[in-house]
Amino acid sequence: MSESRHRERPALDESDAARASGPARRVPDGEDDSARPSAPTEPGAPRNAADPVEEVGPVSEEAPPASRDDGEEGDSGEEEDDDESSAEDDADVERDDDEPPPSEAVPDSSPMVSGDAVWGAAARSVALCTLLGFAVATFLKLLLAGSWVVEFLSENTLPPSRRTSLIRASVTGAVAGASFGAYWVWAQIKSRRSMAELERWLWFASPLLLLPAFPTLFRHEAWAGEYDRLLPIVLFLAIVLEVLTVRALTHAPGRARKWWTDARQAIPELVRRRGPLVLVVGGALFYAAFFSFFLVRWHYKLRTGNFDLSINNNLMFGGLHGRILESTVVFPDDPGKYLANHAKFGGYLFLPIYALFPRAETLLVLQSVLIGAGAIPLWASARRHLPEWTATILALAYLAYYPMHGASFSEFQYVPIAAFFLFTTV
Repeated sequence: MSESRHRERPALDESDAARASGPARRVPDGEDDSARPSAPTEPGAPRNAADPVEEVGPVSEEAPPASRDDGEEGDSGEEEDDDESSAEDDADVERDDDEPPPSEAVPDSSPMVSGDAVWGAAARSVALCTLLGFAVATFLKLLLAGSWVVEFLSENTLPPSRRTSLIRASVTGAVAGASFGAYWVWAQIKSRRSMAELERWLWFASPLLLLPAFPTLFRHEAWAGEYDRLLPIVLFLAIVLEVLTVRALTHAPGRARKWWTDARQAIPELVRRRGPLVLVVGGALFYAAFFSFFLVRWHYKLRTGNFDLSINNNLMFGGLHGRILESTVVFPDDPGKYLANHAKFGGYLFLPIYALFPRAETLLVLQSVLIGAGAIPLWASARRHLPEWTATILALAYLAYYPMHGASFSEFQYVPIAAFFLFTTV
């Protein structure tokens, strides 16, 4: 392989020989290397054996076998040739590094994207700012208003001056929000910052669009006896709140996510492990205490129904004295016929509790306790299929379910308390 390289490479001239660098040849002891004559520069001229540069001219294939010393000199010559070629390659690389690279199109690292996408994000940002300004201004106006809100909600009657004031406040908030959003968008575009981050923050705040609903829903005077109007409104607002909440959580900015992660890590381990259970049990106890207190007061004001409550109290009292499923309220002449009407055998499971306080109030308190306690088996069942905190929210939503509250204040019935046993079975 070295012979073919010797045949292909031309002889070095003076400049190439001067530029080539290699290890110095071994000089015998006692010989003055500086006294040696320089190598001839003509091509094909004989060279001195002491020259530091090995001859790279053509080599005859029929050369006689070299002696041991000649072989050593030939090996060193091949090493010097390899060193010269590597030095030339290094010099070429250094020259290439010194040369400026060719101009290439550098991709734009700015977070700004195409014009249509930028203006689309800008339009959505301004629209969200406008709606948020409208919502905040309307919320403050309704929150600080007087009794005219009840008349406006119940009868849709409002004096022209108050109507004008409400409209003016809402429009002013919308204009202020639009102005703020336009300035913010202009600042983002001018500084060539990402419009996506601005839009994510606005979507994160989008649940605030429902702020005006809270002062109106909590004016209970306007909704007394109007449950057929209240329930559809609450259902619609709940669906809108769910959509906006999902949108806000999926578009949460990075700083908000980081804050939430740090906040969760700062919670003690015991609270993280036992916190959901404590919340559910606490909510169940609060429900039982709250509804027991107010339901008994409701009963003392003669506001509870006299049909189911009196029938069930009569059945429990009769069962306590051995008269099973006999109701003198429904069938005064033949109480035993009640079994043909209803088979309420399960109610007698509460006889030990009823025996302690054989009164109607015992049934009302028992109903409130069992409805509230239903949140605990519901949470235990839900956490097997959902994250623990999601199951906790579901259990608390059960306790806040408005139709369940109506069932608690109705009378003593077995259908609402059946939820506890159903959730326990599941």
